[in-house]
Amino acid sequence: MAKITYVEKKTTVDRSTGEETNTELTEVHKLPDEPPFVKLYLEDLIKLNDLPKSSSKVLYGLVKHLNYNSELIINAALKRIVAREIGLEVQSISNALTGFVKKNIMTRIDTGIYMLNPELFAKGAWTDIRKLRSKYLELRVTYRDGKKEMHCSVSEVDS
Repeated sequence: MAKITYVEKKTTVDRSTGEETNTELTEVHKLPDEPPFVKLYLEDLIKLNDLPKSSSKVLYGLVKHLNYNSELIINAALKRIVAREIGLEVQSISNALTGFVKKNIMTRIDTGIYMLNPELFAKGAWTDIRKLRSKYLELRVTYRDGKKEMHCSVSEVDS
């Protein structure tokens, strides 16, 4: 959906003479409203991606630490905290992260830095979320022999 652009005209009039003293034109850009959404349950996302059932607990534990760039900074301390909160071992957190990356639920940006797929998760203003979504240049879903293959790559878009 394209943005809406229009021009606002503001005219100042001298009340005693009725003469226009100043005219100001302002170009206004309005982004479309946030589109309708469907609530997605983490258990469904995990099941659709054929991940272990405990992965939904891990994902829920991690999403609470999401920053406004859809990034998660995951270090050993955070893994221990999440593992303690959800009653799993730290290794289970690491295993779940590997599965999330393989299934394109998140992408590894750098050591300990992951970006959640903004098509699935978002936090913040809609304008910022739209920018994050533009970084996901490719999402390809292929069905072969009854199996689903998904590929998603993250890349910065030149402004």
